[in-house]
Formats: sequence, C-alpha cells, structure tokens
Amino acid sequence: MTQEQALQYIHDHPEVYLQKAKAEGYICPICGSGSGPKGTGITSSKQAAHRFTCWRGCFTSADIPDIIAIKEGLQPGSWQALKRAYEVYGLTIDREDPSPTGHQQALSQPPAKKPEQQDYTAYYAECHARVGQTDYPQKRGLTSKTIDRFQLGYDPAFKTKEGDTFTTWEALIIPNGAGGFTARNTNPDAEPGNRYRNRGTKEPFNLQALEGDSPVFIVEGELDALSIIEVHGEAVALRGAGINNLLAEAKKAKQPLILSLDKDEAGREAETKLMEGLKAQGTPFLQADITGDYKDASAAYNGPGIVDFAKTIHSIQQSLKTEEEAAQEAEKDAYKAASAAGHMQGFLDAIAASRDSKPFSTGIITLDQVLDGGIYTGLYFIGGGTSSGKTTLMMQIMDSIASQGQDVLIFSLEMARHELMAKSISRLTLLQCFQDKINTSNAKTTRDILSGARHEEYNKTEKELFKAACRKYEEDIGGRLYILEGIGNIGVNEVRAAVEKHIRNTGNKPVVFIDYLQLLAPVNERYTDKQNMDKSVMELKRISRDFAIPVLAVSSLNRASYQNNIDLEAFKESGAIEYSSDVLLGLQYQGAGNKAFDKETAEKQRQRKMELKILKQRNAPKGQKLGFDFYSFANYFHETGPLDSTSGQGI
Repeated sequence: MTQEQALQYIHDHPEVYLQKAKAEGYICPICGSGSGPKGTGITSSKQAAHRFTCWRGCFTSADIPDIIAIKEGLQPGSWQALKRAYEVYGLTIDREDPSPTGHQQALSQPPAKKPEQQDYTAYYAECHARVGQTDYPQKRGLTSKTIDRFQLGYDPAFKTKEGDTFTTWEALIIPNGAGGFTARNTNPDAEPGNRYRNRGTKEPFNLQALEGDSPVFIVEGELDALSIIEVHGEAVALRGAGINNLLAEAKKAKQPLILSLDKDEAGREAETKLMEGLKAQGTPFLQADITGDYKDASAAYNGPGIVDFAKTIHSIQQSLKTEEEAAQEAEKDAYKAASAAGHMQGFLDAIAASRDSKPFSTGIITLDQVLDGGIYTGLYFIGGGTSSGKTTLMMQIMDSIASQGQDVLIFSLEMARHELMAKSISRLTLLQCFQDKINTSNAKTTRDILSGARHEEYNKTEKELFKAACRKYEEDIGGRLYILEGIGNIGVNEVRAAVEKHIRNTGNKPVVFIDYLQLLAPVNERYTDKQNMDKSVMELKRISRDFAIPVLAVSSLNRASYQNNIDLEAFKESGAIEYSSDVLLGLQYQGAGNKAFDKETAEKQRQRKMELKILKQRNAPKGQKLGFDFYSFANYFHETGPLDSTSGQGI
C-alpha cells in the first residue's frame, strides 16, 4: 500500500495500538491514565477523531504516530516516527511516497541518504602485499607480528594535495577499519605538516582494545600506540579524531584508562580536556609518564631508553593487575561475608541486644496477646469502612505507646492536629467518668472540646473533668507525641526525611503512624493510582526496615467490602498491602456480612459493637477476632474479649 493508505489505516484503527479505558477513551500508553478507578483515559477531539489528548499532559492533539514517537523517544512528526508506526502496525508500503500524506508536511520527504562509506579493504590488501618493499616499519621498531595484526601496508605513490597541486609520497598505510586509514610519509626529512594524512572515517585507532581485559594507554598517534603494543601493552590513539569521539567509546572500557599524551602544549591541553570528560562520565583513569625525556611513546620506544620504556609499561600493567587482583579478593571476601554464616555473629549480637527491648503495648490486653506481645518492628495496616473508627482506634494505641515513654510520629493527612488532640482528650474524659463513677453523659465529644462556646455552658463537674483530661494528656502522652499535618504535600520521601530529622534532633527512634495511606502524595504523577500505591507501600516497608521501627497506617477498603465480612480481598486495589505488610488488621461492625446486618442501624448506636480481625500476621497465628464496645461519641474502644472466629459471638 502507499504511504497515504498506510497512514489512513492507522488513523482508522487506533485499537490496534491503544487499549480501551474502563469508562471513556483509551488508556494512555505513557502514563496509564484510564486504567485507574475513574477509568477515563485519553480522548479524541470532535474536529479530528484520529487525534487524542492525554489530560495528564503527556500530549495534546496527537495522532497515533505522534504518540508512538513520544512513547519511544523519537521526534514527533519525523520520518522515523512514521516508519516506526508502520512497523508497529505491521504495514508495508510500496515506496516512500514523496507526496503529502495528511500527517505532517515534514513526513512527505524522506531524509536524503548519506553517501555510502568508502570501503578501503582491497586497497589495504594491495598495500600490505607491498609492505616488504620498504624498511620503514622496521626502522620504527615494528615487528612482522604487529605489521600483520594491523595489516600495515606500503604505498609508493600515495597522492596528496598540497595547496593547488598534488604531490606523491612514499607512505606507510595504517588501516583503521574498512572505512578509513592514516598515511604516514616515510621521508625522514618531511616537514611536520607533511607527515600524516587521514582518509575516510575519522575515529580513534584500535578502539577494540577498550573491550579487552588489559589496561589501555591513551596516546595521540598510531605509531605511539603501536610502540606500546610492541612491548606487550595495549593502546588507543586519538588520531586527531577529537576528544568527544573517544569519550563516547571510553564508556565501554573494562579496565582503567592510562592517559599518556604527548609532552607538548597541545598534548597537555588535550589530556586536561580528556580528564575532565572522563571524570564527568565516571570512567576510571589515571595519568602516567611513560616517555621520560622523550616527547611521545614512539620516540621513547625507538630511542636509547627502549629498555626503560618497556619496564615502565610493564610496571604500570603489573601494578594495575595487582590492584585488580586485590579488589577481586576483597569482593570475594565480602561476598562470602554476605552468606548466612557470615552474618551469624551479627545474628547472635542482635539477639543479645534485644534482651532489654520489648514490644510496645497497644494498651489493649487481648490485642497484645494475639500480636504476641504487642507492636514490633514491621509494617502494620488497619483497614475498615467509613466511620468504623479506624483512626480513633489507632490514636488510642498511639496514645498508649506514648504513655510508655516511647516517641510517636504521626502524619495526619486528613484531620487537623487539634482535632486529633481533641479526640484523645475526649477519650480521657470518658475514662475519667469510669474511674470516678460519674455519669458518662459528662464525657465530652470532639466537637464539645473544640467549640469554645460550649465550654461556657459546662457545669462544674464537666469543667473539672476537662481540666483533668488535659492535664493527663499533657503529662502522660503529649510530651512523646509529634503530629505533622499535611494535605497532598506529604509522601513517602517526606516521611523518611521526617523520621531522619526526628532521630537527629531527639536521639530517639519513633513509632510512625500514617493517617491514612491513600492520602500520601503520589510518588510519580505519571504512575497509575495502583502503581503509586504499591510504590508507597514498598517504601514504607523500606523505612521500617532501614530504621528498625514499627510503621502503622490506616487504609481504606474497596467499596464492595463495606457491607461484607472484611477479608484480604478488600485490599486488592493495592496488592502490595497484602504482600508487604507484616500485620494486616480489619475493623468492622459485628455481624457485618450477615443478611440481617444493617450498617445504618449499627452506626446509630451510642455503644457500637465492633470486631477486629487479624487477617495476616507474618510471625504469629492469624484469623482471630477481638470484640469491642466502641463509644464513638467519646472516641474510645473498650475491649470485650475474643470472639468465635466463625460465629462472631464472644468466647
């Protein structure tokens, strides 16, 4: 088919490349928009059905070839982008049609082809066959082994232009791949500007040495490199190809590079630039003086000091070999130490160090029992439906941990700091009522506490109750409780930074509580909701492990679970919660999932019947249910004991 027909086919069949979104449009292949719970993806315009816009900003009014180009790092509107679209769709065009196609005018003309690279292979063979007609290689100390390895040759009539006239050289031909070579004038009296001529491609000489297992010397000319090779070294010559050309190839080097450029102003300048480039890209190198009093490696090799030259090359190689062997041995030792046996002493030391450390009590006896003593280092999640009291229960646990003298760092991503404080003080007013055996109607709700106008209506008992609760909160809890507020500006990176700051300023490792998981800032705006959630969970797990602290977080459930008996399926919107958590708790009304259960009726009770299910526990049994009376008006969970795991009735 023609180019125009192929493009029309692509426009008519977006479904070949794009996947339908859950609600509307297609899923963006770049950011995944359309795969999340809302389901709205990229949409086309009414004016041009084949052009799409991603509402997360990946592209605007782009057709399929443009989207493919953005996805694969090509230039939208380029000939390469259109050709790639043909490949994706499996289309073959009869010819590269130069007529406009309706895509972009820039696509109508394929780029001009570069002239084919000249192949000098036959010329090299002719010159190599004649190399015996000159003794120039031998005068430069080159042996037959090196001559044959690099296919050095001789051209007795090499033509070169000098100004407006051509002159003829007797030249040593030094191949550098099929597409280029250097001609070296063999006349010893030739002027400096008439000693070398390059033909064809211009790149460093003997680049393949970079991928070998020997250290590589970097020099300027081919004869310098060949001189080092003659004394059993390896070398690459810049050959006037430019620093950037070598830097691009130097990334392939398996061994450190040894910079040994000419001892003149140009050589020193080139070496400085090369050093800067290698440092910038992280390629290992060192500098070495291998020429002594001579200007370059070729002069040192052919001078009276040839023995010293060879010794220097060998010494540098041996030194690097020794360093490499030492590094390899160190790596082997480190790898052995990484085995379980290598960690045995650390394992025993950790056990010894843990003798004085205890888990943190939740303040709930039955919960401590099923958690094998309380809260340990690890990642904990509690999930539940709306208004089930997840935050209230966790704040009750955090207050208990703080009252034990342990620092607690709370990230409140929904409620204000004062609201959380009011919930705790509200609970304390109820507990004081229980203690003093006074009517619980005197206990204060969160709203009662936060409303200054209501305080004026308190009777004497209520006022004393409030003061006592505030005093207990300040003395027993507040000094160890740190509440950080955030709305969309706190993610896992900020959590890690806050933990580091807390340890730095207090010297104490905190228990971390996040309220709640789904309100953490996205790790990456281009990720899907699930990708961001999974990444956040994994990073919270990493924080728990890196700092050896408990990290607890509230999680919402999928809506289908609100009326049903809570289980692991309720957390499936983020598989990472199920797999990465050490403990997973589910909070629900007693009777949830039964046909007779009515959530609205249960919510109206002043004393709600709740149950906490142990859905997962990595290092202890799971499946237990604990009963609670939830005094929602005063933010207090009172444990009523274990429940039968099947019936939900008290045991």
